[in-house]
Amino acid sequence: MGRTRLAPRSREAMLSVRDMIGELSQMVVECAETEQELLEGQRMLGRAMALASELTLDCEPHSPWFMTMNTPSRFVGGGSPDIDYRVATIDGSRAYRIDGVRGSSPYLSFQILAGQGVEPRRMAAYLSDADLAVQADRSFSFLLGPKETKPAETGHQPFIEVPRDVSAVLVRDYLADREVDVVSSLDITAVGPAGSPAAIEDHALAEQFTTMAWMIARLATMFKTVQPELLQMPNQLV
Repeated sequence: MGRTRLAPRSREAMLSVRDMIGELSQMVVECAETEQELLEGQRMLGRAMALASELTLDCEPHSPWFMTMNTPSRFVGGGSPDIDYRVATIDGSRAYRIDGVRGSSPYLSFQILAGQGVEPRRMAAYLSDADLAVQADRSFSFLLGPKETKPAETGHQPFIEVPRDVSAVLVRDYLADREVDVVSSLDITAVGPAGSPAAIEDHALAEQFTTMAWMIARLATMFKTVQPELLQMPNQLV
């Protein structure tokens, strides 16, 4: 078999990433009114590419971890500078346990998202720090997963039921003062034996590349999409 016939779906999807980046680069050029805007737009696109790559290619639902979405060198999307954002990729094949130690921030929340691949994301469940059984040492834990993955014994840990197409846990730690407040420490573990990592397959990598392309597009066009409406309705929530 010639190399040109190997992994056809992922090669095609990789080309779609290239084409998407090309279209978005042209959008930045056309929208920029000054050289400074062009420079910032290109840097924004590069940061969106880095974030989308981590969220789609460098994630393993069977051995998840919380990834920091906003850093001093990368801050993209509709984030707030007063919130620490972390995200873990999961799926509906198993249950997960989240362990943490509550920091000193005024508010902590867990948003469970459903919808996979290029499907729109929706909120499947939501927990705030008021819903957590925080112990005297400020530790807490809870379980989440589809109904059929609920362990026979959960102990004192609450179980949050989620749909089969669950995709991620998005954490927001709201900070009143970044110089003083301490963010919560968090860990996520798949319940049950992890097993051996599966070898990557053509169709799976193709789906990841396709998701990556559209995630870059969403991040890069977020404000371009909402800005006209916002300019027509100042000082209003839309």
